[in-house]
Amino acid sequence: MKKVPLKNKVLFGIGDMYAGGAFLLVGLLYLQFMTDIVGLSPSLAGTVFLIGKIWDAVSDPLMGVLSDHTKSRFGRRRIYFLLGILPVFVTFSMLWIKISPSNQFALFLYYSISYILFNTSFTMVQVPYNAILADMTNSYKERAIMSGIRLTFSAISAIIAGTIPMILIKSNGYTFMGICFGIFYAIPWICVFLGTYENKEHELSNSKENLKDILSHFNCILK
Repeated sequence: MKKVPLKNKVLFGIGDMYAGGAFLLVGLLYLQFMTDIVGLSPSLAGTVFLIGKIWDAVSDPLMGVLSDHTKSRFGRRRIYFLLGILPVFVTFSMLWIKISPSNQFALFLYYSISYILFNTSFTMVQVPYNAILADMTNSYKERAIMSGIRLTFSAISAIIAGTIPMILIKSNGYTFMGICFGIFYAIPWICVFLGTYENKEHELSNSKENLKDILSHFNCILK
């Protein structure tokens, strides 16, 4: 198979700016935001994360099956990079909006829903992103190079997520930071959409195998 052009390798790698930074930023600041800024009790704030993890265990394999069986003019994976741009921006921004009801349940409900939507948007783009590398090339060398570029962008994003947010928060608050980083994490998916492609010889996965994979996934969770 022919080599993947350098431009496509770089545009593909940019996609890991989201995975490399978003959850790190959330892990560093979101619990503190919910408890110290919003006033949600620590136990309920911790439950928000637990709900997100449980939802991830369900949504990830379902997204894999959906991606395998999607048919569109842009391919079965690339369409989700296009569709995910707005949800990535909106859901990340939603996390950092401060609402002020005195009712703890209302706070818990809003931030739980926001976190679930954030996780869903992440899954929507990240599962096809992880899968499309195999659709672009079957060369181990090319995949290794592209993975290395991807990890480089991930590391850059992690550095940014660990330094810039507090500067924005101190100057303009959490909501402003959330909007800025929502844009920052949404834009790479335009690059990924434009820079990736799917080779025609890759066929859709067999539906029985997909079902077997899902059942295996849930069995591992239950054990």
